[in-house]
Amino acid sequence: MLTLFIFFVLLIAACFFCFAPPRRGYDRNEIIPYKIKLSINKYRLYIYSSGKVRQYLLFLVILSLYYSIAEPFKSELIKNISYSLMAAFIFDTGLNFSKENITKGVISTRWHNDLYSSFERMKAINKIYYPSNKEINTEGLSKAITSSLFNDDANSFAKRDFRLMWDLSSEKYLSYKEIIIRKGDKLDAVCLRFINDDYKFLVNFNRDEEVFKYFPSIMQPSLKTYRALSRLVNSIKDPSRFKFTTESLEMELLEYLELRNELFNDIEEVMGSYAQRAP
Repeated sequence: MLTLFIFFVLLIAACFFCFAPPRRGYDRNEIIPYKIKLSINKYRLYIYSSGKVRQYLLFLVILSLYYSIAEPFKSELIKNISYSLMAAFIFDTGLNFSKENITKGVISTRWHNDLYSSFERMKAINKIYYPSNKEINTEGLSKAITSSLFNDDANSFAKRDFRLMWDLSSEKYLSYKEIIIRKGDKLDAVCLRFINDDYKFLVNFNRDEEVFKYFPSIMQPSLKTYRALSRLVNSIKDPSRFKFTTESLEMELLEYLELRNELFNDIEEVMGSYAQRAP
């Protein structure tokens, strides 16, 4: 009974360690020494960002280690498989951990400004249409942006002056690019700029083979989001060819914004500030 209890505790701990996102920060006053926690978090981030294959391998290795020590039942086959899994894991970690960790940090640093500029663009668009609402309202934004592009109603014009951060990159030292909007300005230009800047980011991001090699979990959502944005861009460029209607554009825009939010949260979770989180 005790063995079974230990097994389930280990199983839950293994699931958490292998599949839950690593913590962003630690309290120095916690029981486990701070440097040990940083080392554990560094390794968890490496495993978590490497995709499902390594996550499941580590999970099986933890169970194999338990079996090798406790041997809840006798089986030479399971015992040999356990030893093989542990050997493969040790070999993979010894061969790849340091090199891949450095490479992941370099890739993260390379995309840092573009990634967080994408978050700032969304905050800026949301602020323009919903000044008092910090939460991103994708459904409301899809309707408002569609109106700004193709209608002349209340959503088509700025209700007040805005001076908002748009891009973290700037030719000036310790500065950033802003977007300046005056009360009464038509908002179609800023909407098109938002879509265009997103498109440029996703095109360049999907061309970077190293991103998907070292962060494989974001490949599928990134390509899916890019396809949704490509359809949206084509609908805006050539409405007659793609049988465009205002309602269909609104649906395409809503789909894209929802996929966008999921994608950028996924990217930030595995890539965001990697070099600082795994020093």
